[in-house]
Amino acid sequence: MSEFSEKSANTRDATLAHHKSGDLAAAISGYNLLLKDNPDDADSLGLLALALHQAGQPEAARNTWLTSLACPADISIRLRNFNNLVAAIIAAGSPPDAVAWQAIDMPIWPAARTPARAELEMIISAARGLIKLGRREDALRLIESAGKFAGGDLDLARNFAELWIAAGTPDRAHRFLSDSVAAEPGRSGELLLAKAAAAHAAGLPAEAARLTRAAAAALPVHMTPAQPSQKFLIGAINPAPVVVTAIMSPQLFHFSGNSPASLAWKSSAVYRFWSVFPEAPDAAAAVARLPRPDLILNNWVNAERLSTPQTLDLVADFADRLGLPVLNHPRKAALTTRQRNAERLSGIPGLLVPRVARFRNEPERRQHLVRSIAETIGFPAIIRDPFMQMGKEAAKIDSAQELATHLADSAAKELYAIQFISNPLAGRLFRKIRAAVFGDEVIISHVHFGGRWNVHRERDAARMAELAVPAAEEALAQSILFKPDETLGRTAIAALQSIRQRIPLDFYGIDFDVLSDGRLVFFEANAAMNIHIAGRRSKSLEEIRARMREAFHRLLKQNTSRPAGET
Repeated sequence: MSEFSEKSANTRDATLAHHKSGDLAAAISGYNLLLKDNPDDADSLGLLALALHQAGQPEAARNTWLTSLACPADISIRLRNFNNLVAAIIAAGSPPDAVAWQAIDMPIWPAARTPARAELEMIISAARGLIKLGRREDALRLIESAGKFAGGDLDLARNFAELWIAAGTPDRAHRFLSDSVAAEPGRSGELLLAKAAAAHAAGLPAEAARLTRAAAAALPVHMTPAQPSQKFLIGAINPAPVVVTAIMSPQLFHFSGNSPASLAWKSSAVYRFWSVFPEAPDAAAAVARLPRPDLILNNWVNAERLSTPQTLDLVADFADRLGLPVLNHPRKAALTTRQRNAERLSGIPGLLVPRVARFRNEPERRQHLVRSIAETIGFPAIIRDPFMQMGKEAAKIDSAQELATHLADSAAKELYAIQFISNPLAGRLFRKIRAAVFGDEVIISHVHFGGRWNVHRERDAARMAELAVPAAEEALAQSILFKPDETLGRTAIAALQSIRQRIPLDFYGIDFDVLSDGRLVFFEANAAMNIHIAGRRSKSLEEIRARMREAFHRLLKQNTSRPAGET
């Protein structure tokens, strides 16, 4: 090495050390010094751009990255600079226009060179950024140039398949996973999950369902990571997903819905979980190899799906064979259909329970059905699929003619007709209040507003702002949350307690609203609701979440003989 080269190398090493330590001023000075001697050095230009970006000089950083990409350099350096530029553009929230994109010389991986793993990870990162920026064609060019090198590493292969799906070419992901990727030892289930997602994205529903079943058979159980702070080991009985719609981890496969999923992800420091799919062929043998939990939390809780004797017997018998306390036992959960809940809650003082009827949607009986629903339920009526959650496919029907048309258009064989109770607030807003039940304790968990009768938590901040909830309604909601006894009144609180006593579950949610005369109107109560005890963004609700966590912990302690924290 020449004296000049050695001096440059030493300067680069010292400058990188400054950069890594956070001394951006020294790093910028060092990179500029290197560029004095070699102004077309793409490596120094790219690192200078990164330091400028981190120092809060976005325009200078972007111009320097563009200069670096116009200079000759090894593909790895050009890829690094391009990836950093894309990340900076996303962070700034101001992507270049079409003309400016044309000036960016995007790196394409050479076919004759095998990339290192770190280089493939940079390609994945850059392609994800391009897709986020709406540059699908550019992302496809990049991943096509390197995808053939990822087949031997399942994690990389799954990432490339995800990118092909996100870029709008699911057929390419499907072919790649089918032809180029082999299962690594002990990871056949993960590959099946990826193949199922790709088949679903490629419009192959039968194949996606078959591969999902195969994945459930390969992954009948899953255990979350251990942490020293965990107090209980909870066994969760989960239904296997019918079809995988996105590439996912085994943990997400097992913990993707309802309260057990929220607990497994957001309360992992306090509780360790294992999950089992009781319908999987080797479920019993797989569970026998797991540590014995303190109790079981059943997540087979859709009462309609449990209504068939074969399903109920399979899940309930599996739970009973474990020989442990079971929260929300399947046989109890099966009793909480909408119709049975309406029957058991009728007559509670201070509670209005809408009329409910379940019927088969048979074309030859359609005229009779319309007359019967008009007489027993009346209009408006809510028509909904018993098997769907979160109000999916629920419709408000205002007349017999509209009902006849709706029934003719519906593919559902079983439907509910529910009396519609109108309770709009000021400005045509609607409200839904949720109470969480933990054994004998009832805690109001949230108050949500919506622009439609079918209220669900609005996740879009802009739409939430458009609701324009009046200050008086917001204040009342806060009072309901933090002073429920005082705000709702003795009769309403007694009604909630009566619901708790009559619903045969341990851990579940009650959705309701308050009428102008002070009565509660009942919407539903079941264990399929998400009861969030941690992880929500609202700081104002943290006091309530803390109370819910304490109540859940008490419920666990009451249902196991082992003291919390004892191993």
